[in-house]
Amino acid sequence: MAEKDPPDLDRAIQIIGSVSSKFPNVPTFLDTKGQIHVKRGEWELALKNLEAALPYMKDNLELHKSLAQVYEQLGKPELASEHVRIASELETAKKIKAQANPVFDFQPGIPELPAGQ
Repeated sequence: MAEKDPPDLDRAIQIIGSVSSKFPNVPTFLDTKGQIHVKRGEWELALKNLEAALPYMKDNLELHKSLAQVYEQLGKPELASEHVRIASELETAKKIKAQANPVFDFQPGIPELPAGQ
């Protein structure tokens, strides 16, 4: 709902609110709820949810980017800068990992040998 064009943020927050009320300690649900609050410009609510998810999702690039945005909007530039720094490090690590472990086009099944072998 929050990612479609155009997004339906009211419906998205309603759905994730229902889910997170049943499973209040699931970090990915907290993150999703926080991300929707960011899109709605609800900075305090976003902060509450994103900070609750952070201890369990420390390596989540989007979470740090969103926290940087939230802290900037809340007038806390030092905290915003810290999350920008962490996000930058995570992006660099992601690029290095991608270069070290290129993704191959894996085709399941047994490869055929060339004729005559």
